[in-house]
Amino acid sequence: MQTCVYMSNRKIQAAVGNAKKGSISVKRLYETLAPEGCIINGVITAEEELAAHLKEFWKENRLAVNNVCLVLHSSQFMSKTFQVPSMNVKKTLEYIPREFPGVSEAGGSVYGYYEIDTDKKKGMREVFATRMEREFLDSYTRLFASIGVKVTCVRAALGSVVSVLHRMAYFKDRTCILQIQDEDNLTSILMNQGKYCYSSMNRTFSEHGTPSYGVEVARNISGILQFASAQKLENAVTDVTWAGFPEGDIQVCTESLLQMDNTLIAGSFLDDSVIRSKEDFGSYLFPICGLIPLEDAGNLFIQYKKTSESSLKRKSLVKQITPVILLLLFMLVITGFFGGHYWLTSRKLEEVRSYNESPKVLEQSARYDELEAEMQWKQMQKAALTKAARNIESYPYFNSSITDVIESCTMGEVTFSIKSFDAQTGVISVDTAAPDVEIINQFIDRLEEKDIFERLDYTGYTWSDESGMWTINLVCYLSEMAGK
Repeated sequence: MQTCVYMSNRKIQAAVGNAKKGSISVKRLYETLAPEGCIINGVITAEEELAAHLKEFWKENRLAVNNVCLVLHSSQFMSKTFQVPSMNVKKTLEYIPREFPGVSEAGGSVYGYYEIDTDKKKGMREVFATRMEREFLDSYTRLFASIGVKVTCVRAALGSVVSVLHRMAYFKDRTCILQIQDEDNLTSILMNQGKYCYSSMNRTFSEHGTPSYGVEVARNISGILQFASAQKLENAVTDVTWAGFPEGDIQVCTESLLQMDNTLIAGSFLDDSVIRSKEDFGSYLFPICGLIPLEDAGNLFIQYKKTSESSLKRKSLVKQITPVILLLLFMLVITGFFGGHYWLTSRKLEEVRSYNESPKVLEQSARYDELEAEMQWKQMQKAALTKAARNIESYPYFNSSITDVIESCTMGEVTFSIKSFDAQTGVISVDTAAPDVEIINQFIDRLEEKDIFERLDYTGYTWSDESGMWTINLVCYLSEMAGK
């Protein structure tokens, strides 16, 4: 039996159950409210007070203290989907940080991923990757250690839900939106033909059950629809599914959604193919999804332990000791081998020594060594120059011609600023802003027509009340001949 605990804000939830053959059997569900101000957006702000509350919660519900899975949710996490070559877990985890450009690694980061799809013909995989700061996980490790609970698994809440959605028959081949309510937090997930496409986490400010709350939810859905339109998805969004919404919220949200777009079908989250529970599980979706077993690549706690200071010291010590042990074994083998042949070789030693010490042989040997050293030096110089020339020629140039191309595509309607450039990968990070989303879409279309870019990636749109403009970050991959 697995125990999974979900934490993000004041509401703390626990799910007890097991998963077999891709389905989840929920046995018990628990919920408590932490003292106000102890945890905000996943960040622990009063560790001692929260520890005391959790200890009492564990005692009252007789929860397991070993092999506990922790599901965390916070807007501080970074998540994205992208394609990677088919590699083993270690190489994939080494590759993932490249997809998070501009991230500071001063305090250390922990990465994990879930596999979404595999293209065996192209040798590529699509993965959902998550990044957390080590300091963030340090606080939870201390917290649960202080109450005697052994955590063996840490998962990102969004990644856990995505991994389960891909198993559900309802979402197969469907283009729709799932919204999960957690008090005043609203998590929206866009599924495109049954696969994860985009997500956002927003805080609502209206009172639940009021028309203004329905308007907030509908406005959030509108933003997702705009993103879907900008992505030019093959199929339009047809459904909106709500999880964790009480009846009062569903009523006002349905009314606001009908006023915005009466073609969308809306309803509560239901599933009978993956999740089996006697209780209403919509409000416990995050901890329940954490019950699904996962590979080590998605368990952030394993990656956290592997990259800890003590673990790195052990690995360093092993690396230092291993060569010594191997050398000792090798020397023992060599000693035994030569000991057995010593009597035979000693009789020829004097003859060989006399030959080697003759003036003629010594002169020829010295000349040979001189010529060989000269030849090797020239070969090394040639190889180094060839490699340097090939590397230099393969890098794109970042010069004024690049910024001129970007400037020409703005048509005077879009402002932009270049944040960073990675010469080795040819990646430019550009912030853009415009008063209208469609203007930015047209700007992106014009950029994609330019042969200096291999491809463009970009995040969701963000509205700024201060500037009165929509903003978006573009990640531009320069082609090899760019700037030349």
